[in-house]
Order: sequence, then C-alpha cells, then structure tokens
Amino acid sequence: MNNIKRIGAGFLSLTSVSLLMLSPIDASAVVLGLYDIAGATDGDAASLSASSVDPAVSFSSLTRSGSLVADSDWNEVDHMFEAGNWTANASRSPTDYLQFSFSVASGYTVTPSSLTFGVFQEYVAGGNFVGPNKWDVLYSLDGFATAGSELSVGNTITGSGTSVLRQASFSPSLSGLGTLAEGTTVTLRFYAYNRTGSQAFSAGGFGNGTGDVGAWLYTWEGTGANVVLNGSAAAVPEPHEYALVFGLGLAGFAAYRRFALKAA
Repeated sequence: MNNIKRIGAGFLSLTSVSLLMLSPIDASAVVLGLYDIAGATDGDAASLSASSVDPAVSFSSLTRSGSLVADSDWNEVDHMFEAGNWTANASRSPTDYLQFSFSVASGYTVTPSSLTFGVFQEYVAGGNFVGPNKWDVLYSLDGFATAGSELSVGNTITGSGTSVLRQASFSPSLSGLGTLAEGTTVTLRFYAYNRTGSQAFSAGGFGNGTGDVGAWLYTWEGTGANVVLNGSAAAVPEPHEYALVFGLGLAGFAAYRRFALKAA
C-alpha cells in the first residue's frame, strides 16, 4: 500500500508538471503598445508610428482618413496629432476618422483590456471653440470591409472656455473583444463630429499637452493622454510540446498501473 501511495504521489506530481507545461505563459495586464502623443513634435505629420510595443502585438501607423486634411498652421505644434475638415453634423460621418490597427503575432494570444486616448478641440479668439467636440470609437475584425462595431460613443470634450485648446481623456473597456487568436487584426477608428464653429478647417485630434504648445503661445485646458492599448498576452504551446506532454502523461500512467498491479 505504501508503494501505491508513493507511486500515486509521483504520478500526481508528473500530472501537475504536465498540466503546467500545457498552460500558456500568461502575464497580467500591461501596455501592449502606445502612440506617444505627448512626444509628437509635428501636429500635421502624415502619420505617427507606435512605440513601446509588446512582442505579442504589432501596430500600424496612426493615420487620417482621406476626407480629412492636416492643418499646416500646426506644423510646429507639439503634443498632438491633428486633423481638420471634420463634419459639422451632430452625428459622425463615415468618412471622417483617425485610425490604427494592431495584429496578434504568431505564437501568441492577446486579451485586450482597455484603450486610453486623449483628444482636443480647437479654440479661436473671442471664446469660440470651432473644432469637433464629440468622439465615437468603432472597431472591426475585417478592416471595415463590413460595418464596424461601436466600442465607445458620445465622448464629449467639455471645459470653461478660458483656454485656446481644451482636451479630455477617455478609457473605454475592451473586454468585449475577449481573447484574440494569433493572426487576428483589430482596426480601431476614431470619429470626431459636431464641429461648433463656421470654419471648415477647424482642428481636432489626439492631444496630450501640458503648458505651452511648441512655438505657439497656446495653453491647454484639461488633461490629455497618449493613445494606449492595455491587455495581456499568452504564449501558445507548439504542437511538439503538446506531444511531449501527452507522452509523459501516458508514461506516468503506465508506470502507476504497473506498480499498482504489482503491489496488489
């Protein structure tokens, strides 16, 4: 009986090791990637590359849709990625958006948890905010070949109206995406609308400013944020690892059976 107990304990230990080997290597929620809006030095750049990217994920550049334009007046302004020509309508236009995508690398699964971003609204002399003050976020798993799904809508920039640029930050949950398999690509689009001034070129976009803005003597009202994707990643075991674990499990079970029968 003692032999059976010892062998049984050994078998359980081997099983525990096998289960451990089968479990993916998981990590708690971390920054999977970000766009450094605070470090941007050219507000009207054609695109902005991601930085601080986790090896489990790859990111596209942050870009504007074709209907939007970059305002050359902002070419020396820091802490933003801007666009003009947003719609004045009280609902989003399907052609007016900022966009980026991220893809899960081979050998990993990724579970997104939240998305943080900060946006700004342009102000002109006389106390008028002329940029868009409403933002919707949609996502798609097919590059918007079909209509995307709403992630966060009606995000509103508010303020006292005493500064040249006002900004706000938002952090919608991404838990609804669940766990993404390797090779999955998610495209995120940020739609701004409700331009409140008469200027068709009124700017809005991502902002994360503090104090003066570049060579201009503009100040910010409110607190912006970098565009940050948070979540966790797990390594997917290779097929040969599953085969090894399965073989070890069979060997352990066979050893247990032999000794159990002998002890009986």
